[in-house]
Formats: sequence, structure tokens, C-alpha cells
Amino acid sequence: MNGWTNWFRLGFVLSMIGAGACRQGDAPPRGTPVVVGQHVVITDSDLVWYGVPFQALSPDQQKQVVEEWKNQVALYEEALSRGYLDRPDIRRRLKLVEISAVGSWLLEDLGEAVAPAPEAFARFLEQFGDLFRVRATVLAVYYEDSSLAGRIRQILSRRWALSGIGDALDRIPNVQYAAAEDVVLGEWVVSHLPESLWSRVVVPSRTLEVQGPLRLNSFWMLIRITNATRSEAFLIPEERIRAFFMEHERMKRREAILRELRARHLNGNKQP
Repeated sequence: MNGWTNWFRLGFVLSMIGAGACRQGDAPPRGTPVVVGQHVVITDSDLVWYGVPFQALSPDQQKQVVEEWKNQVALYEEALSRGYLDRPDIRRRLKLVEISAVGSWLLEDLGEAVAPAPEAFARFLEQFGDLFRVRATVLAVYYEDSSLAGRIRQILSRRWALSGIGDALDRIPNVQYAAAEDVVLGEWVVSHLPESLWSRVVVPSRTLEVQGPLRLNSFWMLIRITNATRSEAFLIPEERIRAFFMEHERMKRREAILRELRARHLNGNKQP
């Protein structure tokens, strides 16, 4: 199923909640109606596709979006006629969807409200820029039990072919095997490791045999970096490096916001 279809169906449920409130006397929706049912109106102002407003879509994309919403509104009207919104289980599911979506929108707004300082990117390049001057083969093994590190390290150190390593790791329980070949090292590091571990991946002249174990939330990791070659210049455009940096900063803000809000609102909750 297409990602945009999933998104629209989530938005559809939430819009139906709003439509119920609208029937009770709220202000009518803004924009030009594009789908009209007996109990709900969907306007062009309601619809977004991958962050793009409906008005900015191509005619073919607009048609695709409207056709999907016609299906959804037809289903909704039939569900109303069958009394679905009076069912306690349906109301509970709607509440869970509302909690998830409204929280996501709040988190997005809070995260966008604080931009990194202009000098932050320069500091990032000074500290980690060399990672974006190295191309290498990265072999990464994720596993759940820290006691497996020794056995996995032994396998990695034998310099077997990737297929041979995979076959051997398949015989070890609780191992998730992943390999990334011919990567720009900085892209891989920033995408796969938390910032606290970036400095532990030393930029190799040729080979970093085995690095780790590294703790990643509920997983551990061992990595082997081979075939490393250096370049005097960045191997990807600086704007792309900036995009990696901005995404990382966004995720850091998200984690900080969640820590603060959990402490504020969930102090009485026991940890599972």
C-alpha cells in the first residue's frame, strides 16, 4: 500500500472527528470543496501530500488524491448509517489515533520552533568533516545479547567474504546482520550511530578491523571498516552534509522535547 494512502487514511479518521464537531455548529471548513458527502465536506485546504499543499500538486496528483478521498468519504457515510460512531470500540480507536496524530503535529511544531545556531554547522564540520572525505566498505552486525560480542568479533576478524560472514552469523541466535558497501563514511555514521559514538569511529587510513561493542538503545553493534580511501575534498556536496546535520539536530530536539514532556506529564507512571 502506498505511503501517501496510509497518511491520508490517518488524516481521514481525524478529519471525521472534526466533521462531527462541525455538525454541532462549528465554523464551516475553509477552502474549496473537493469531496462532498451527506455529513462531511473535504476541501482543498484540508489536503496535503507529502507536505505539499493540494493547490501545489499537479492536475494528475490532485485527481489521484480526490479519488482516494471519494472512496474514504463513501466508506465513512456508510459507517455512519450503520452506527459505527456509536460503538465504544470504534470511539476508543479514534481517540488513540487522535492522541498519536495531535502529538506528532505538536512535536513537529515545537521542533521547528528552535533552529540550531548558525555557528553549529561550522563546529560540526570542524569536528566530523573528515568522515565525509572517506569512502569505505562498512560491515555492521547488530545483536541483542552483549555476551555475543566475542563470538561475533571472532567471525569478523577472519576476513571471510560477506556471504560467508552472513552464513556464520545466521547460526548465532539474536543477531541481525546488515552490511553497507561503498559508502561515504560520514553519511553512514550520522545515519546509523548516535552522536556520542561518532568520535569512536576513527577515520581509518586503510582498515578498522573491528570497532565496538557499541550500545544502540536495546541493541549492540560491532562494525568493521575496510577498503577505506581518503579524499582531500568532501565526497558529497556540502549542502547535503548540511541536510544530514539539520536532520540530526531535529532528532536531538525531538528527543529533548519528549524527555521534558514525559517528565512534566507522566511523573506518576511506573516504568514497564
